[in-house]
Amino acid sequence: MVCAEKIRLRDEYSATVRCLRAALKNLGTKTGDEWVKGLAASKAARVECAKARRALDEHKAQHGC
Repeated sequence: MVCAEKIRLRDEYSATVRCLRAALKNLGTKTGDEWVKGLAASKAARVECAKARRALDEHKAQHGC
């Protein structure tokens, strides 16, 4: 049986991973104040990524899917 919620959560997690990767890639090209802003953006993206992963893991644990 296909679980639509699991698919939605997996897609959300994948999107946050892509955002984190882009933030980290962008961080490598910055210096000075731009680097500080990039670091803040990468930290925020990491937090969102962790939230999305936690939501997916919790769903899988609760629903067994």
